[in-house]
Amino acid sequence: MSRRALRHRRASALSQAAAETEGRLRIGIVTFPGTSDAEATARAVRLAGAQPVGLWHGDADLRDVAAVILPGGSAHGDYLRPGALAARSQVMRELIPAADAG
Repeated sequence: MSRRALRHRRASALSQAAAETEGRLRIGIVTFPGTSDAEATARAVRLAGAQPVGLWHGDADLRDVAAVILPGGSAHGDYLRPGALAARSQVMRELIPAADAG
C-alpha cells in the first residue's frame, strides 16, 4: 500500500471513530503527508470528551467542526517539508478564512 493511501486510510479511520461519538463537540484533526501523531491526537480528543473528525490535507470541506488541530511532527524527517506542503494544501485554503471569521 502506498504512503498516500495509508495516510488517507488513517484519516478515514478517524472519521469512522468519530461516528461512534454522536452529539459531542466536533474537533477536526488534519493529516498532512509526512506528519505524525494524528492518531494520538484523536485519542486525546476522545479522552477530553469530544468527537475527533479526520480531515485529509486535500479536503475542501471542514465538515462543520468547532475547532481544528494541526498535529506536529515529521514522520519521515524534515526533508519532505511537510510545512511547505501544508501551506499549499486545500484544507488550509478553507481553514484560514474560517479562522479569520471566528
